[in-house]
Amino acid sequence: MKKAVLLLLVGIIFQQLVFAQGKVTFKPEKPKAGEKITISYNPAGSKIEKAEAISFLVHAYGKDIYSTDEYELKKEGAEWVGSFSLADTCAGAVLRFTDGKEFDNNGSKCFPVRLYGSDGKLAKYASSGLASGYMNWFGAFRLDSDPETAFKLFQEELAVNPTVKRDILLMYNAAYSKVDKEKAAEFLKAEIAGFEKTQTNSEEDLGLLMQLYRVAKEKEKYEKTQALIVEKYPAGTQAEMIKFNEVYGTKDAVKKTELAEKFKTQFPKSRFVAYLFPDPTQALIKDGKYEEAYAAIKKNEKATSVMYNTLAWAMYEKDANLQLAKEIAAKGVELSAKDIQSPEVKRPPYYSEKEFKKMMGSSAYAVIDTYGGILLKLGENAEALKYLKQAYDLDGGKSPDVNERYSQALVSNEKFPEAVVELEKFVSEGKSTSAMKDLLKNAYAKTKGSETGFDKYFADLESKANQATLDEIKKSMINEPAPKFTLVGLDGKNVSLDELKGKIVIIDFWATWCGPCKASFPGMQKAVNKYSNDPNVKFLFVNTWENNVEDKKKNAQDFVTQNKYTFHVLLDNDNKVIESYKVSGIPTKFIVDKSGNIRFKAVGFDGSDDKLVSELSSMITLLQ
Repeated sequence: MKKAVLLLLVGIIFQQLVFAQGKVTFKPEKPKAGEKITISYNPAGSKIEKAEAISFLVHAYGKDIYSTDEYELKKEGAEWVGSFSLADTCAGAVLRFTDGKEFDNNGSKCFPVRLYGSDGKLAKYASSGLASGYMNWFGAFRLDSDPETAFKLFQEELAVNPTVKRDILLMYNAAYSKVDKEKAAEFLKAEIAGFEKTQTNSEEDLGLLMQLYRVAKEKEKYEKTQALIVEKYPAGTQAEMIKFNEVYGTKDAVKKTELAEKFKTQFPKSRFVAYLFPDPTQALIKDGKYEEAYAAIKKNEKATSVMYNTLAWAMYEKDANLQLAKEIAAKGVELSAKDIQSPEVKRPPYYSEKEFKKMMGSSAYAVIDTYGGILLKLGENAEALKYLKQAYDLDGGKSPDVNERYSQALVSNEKFPEAVVELEKFVSEGKSTSAMKDLLKNAYAKTKGSETGFDKYFADLESKANQATLDEIKKSMINEPAPKFTLVGLDGKNVSLDELKGKIVIIDFWATWCGPCKASFPGMQKAVNKYSNDPNVKFLFVNTWENNVEDKKKNAQDFVTQNKYTFHVLLDNDNKVIESYKVSGIPTKFIVDKSGNIRFKAVGFDGSDDKLVSELSSMITLLQ
């Protein structure tokens, strides 16, 4: 489907390290809750050093992230200055700076500001709340987790506020396990033994004990505690989660339906009900029963624009009953505006109000683009251009397929000079598709009177695009030792990274359930084909995070065979390799040089096969 994107002395050292570059200073040095905090920021050396306007995001936290606000900065010489304050419920904040497109995240550390009490000591959760960011919620900013820093911060918190141990125990143990697995296991065993003696059999205590048993892999005690919770607190939140997991993990379809109905009866207002009763239109769409799917959506009181878009897009792709598809997409466009204003859609704490509105607005582009595409196929060119321009503006030119339909609408409406300008931009910025070459050729000929000179003109555009890609990629080069591993492939043979020294290795972490991974694979196949005869370039596709699959080898093999991919697939069955690479989301690719060092890291997929191949080719070229 279309468009479906971690003691006191330690703390002092940390604070100095964060601001060692001199990028950010703030006053007072030990701010308190409610005080005005004035900051000075120097963007020199960052991605936004040439920005004409800069704002900063304040991610306020306590035990966890609380909220996000955005403030404008004012330029004073080489510095940008601004101010903010934090409520007395907060323990600190992390700052990030942006020009509206790029971010300065201080690498992956962000810029922490921790609050102090009237006694001059760090506020409660000032260190552990920040640590939870490095372990967990920084992932919302697409930043890698940093267990080592988190562990030090947790230690600092416990040295100052030992009473918070219970609140941070699970996250602290997670960080500890990444730093020293053996000592962490001993620590957890001792904590469980102590908690068993003091816990009161309250729902809260039993819930924590159950989680501790789960982490410690004490299956018998875990299951016994689960049963006790359900018996003592059958209507409680812990029981709700236990029962949901039971239903969700059941594979037998008949048994799952039976358990789901029981869950719905016992917890009718549970937010998990929707996860147990999936939208029936998916199966109808898959079977090509589009009219039945439309009828089912119309009966759904909570139908959203996404549901209408999914159906209309499937019909668009198959050229199936486009007049009905037009009606369905139009309903989706109508609902998209209402979805944005819906009170049920809450702003996540990771986003500022401005970011959230922008995100919600841009999310509407999908169904508008679908509607415009259908109109284009129906020959309603003028109306199509109106909607495809709107979709393009909302998307910001990020999606090559949206750019293609917008360009096609310009050409279909004989707006050839405008089409040339837009297509030049798309090609030179690497936001084009292979089909857009023909569109540009047509518009060029109509504007110039002939195709004479087009090939050289287009080659120059591609050269500029390749150079721009190369220049941008150079900025992202890193140099870190690649964690060593040995994994077995689908062919039963072991592959060791050490044995590949002297080659450029592309490691792609993926899973069969990962939509963006699968969307990227046609492009990855093109890249594999391009270098199939180059003995110095090796692609490894590491199948991982298949936690709900019984036969992981068969699962991966079936997927590759069905899709006719010629990938060299390795099995990371226990997820140890992906953990060693500190991956927070997939697909994630690491490009390793001939000396065994990671030189590039690429996260996600933006929808363009051509751009993917171009970027990988540029990375490989730089390392050859």
